Amino acid sequence: MIAKYILFGLLTILIVEARKPKGCISIKSVTKPIQHAEGPHWDSHKQLLYYVDTFKADALKWDPKTNEVTMFHIDDRNSIGIIVPIKGDPKGFVAGADRIVYQIKWDGKENNTAKYEEILMVDESKPNNQFNDGKADAKGRLWIGTLTRNPDQSVKDNGGELFVITDKKLLKDNQQVNYTSISNGLAWSKNNKHFYYIDSAKRNVVIYEFDLEKGVLGESRVLFDLAKYPDIPTSGIPDGMTIDSDDNIWVAIYGGGCILHVHGQTGELLLKLDLPVTYVTSLAFGGPNLDILYATTSRMRLTEAQIPSQPLAGTVLAITNLGVKGLPANEFEADEWKKQSC
Repeated sequence: MIAKYILFGLLTILIVEARKPKGCISIKSVTKPIQHAEGPHWDSHKQLLYYVDTFKADALKWDPKTNEVTMFHIDDRNSIGIIVPIKGDPKGFVAGADRIVYQIKWDGKENNTAKYEEILMVDESKPNNQFNDGKADAKGRLWIGTLTRNPDQSVKDNGGELFVITDKKLLKDNQQVNYTSISNGLAWSKNNKHFYYIDSAKRNVVIYEFDLEKGVLGESRVLFDLAKYPDIPTSGIPDGMTIDSDDNIWVAIYGGGCILHVHGQTGELLLKLDLPVTYVTSLAFGGPNLDILYATTSRMRLTEAQIPSQPLAGTVLAITNLGVKGLPANEFEADEWKKQSC
């Protein structure tokens, strides 16, 4: 692959000669920088992008029609991993902050106007644990993982788990994957027969057989292993992930300054897309046609001297002309929650 950058202010054009796509891929920032943008979720109904500033415990909404960003802060929390809309509730969300699952009521119009209620806590015996990445499956169950955060922001090995949380039972102990280090990216195939999962510390992507009706995982194998690609720095780890309508996955490489497009069955690397930032955190397809790939990024590990050379770090990047489309993001099913009031 041959790549060239053309930089015009906040717009970077990457010309890529690769098997797919062919032509000019456009990369531009659409938000102002924050410390550590994560957890993007495109709301196809409202045409809005939700994301979080992890270590500020802030949830944000970006409206592409107005280019406005609004936010709310969750008090007395050190982190937030995700915010996901509740199906059928235009103001309802589920969020994971520290070890607590919250029900949120927010119209998104003004800052810090959200009302929130604690629903449950996981990992009660692990006070240093926090939620990381999470998404809803096609049945509306919330899959969300934890990790153990050390005081220096490093992560303890094997301290986390991948939970499944439902509306009716609010299952605290339904762990699907145990002893994870950095529970991270997840995605489901279009037919919901496969589940893709990243434990970042292992630097690979695992594919599982998936039973949608029961919400359980089956046999697994390593689909993609970063160790086989020495051109990607060892400092780079797989972070967030999404899937396109061709059932191929897109993986953010945190510390590696790139996104990888990987075949969803063979694990073949289809494309390595370099970005003008080192720390890419997660990905979500959005836009009216689901053909814009939104990438959240971080500037948290950059020094003051490094930030001027990476002015887009911490912004949300919109990547177009990839030649593929995504799938609509699932929402959390919470009929019982909708009867409650925050």
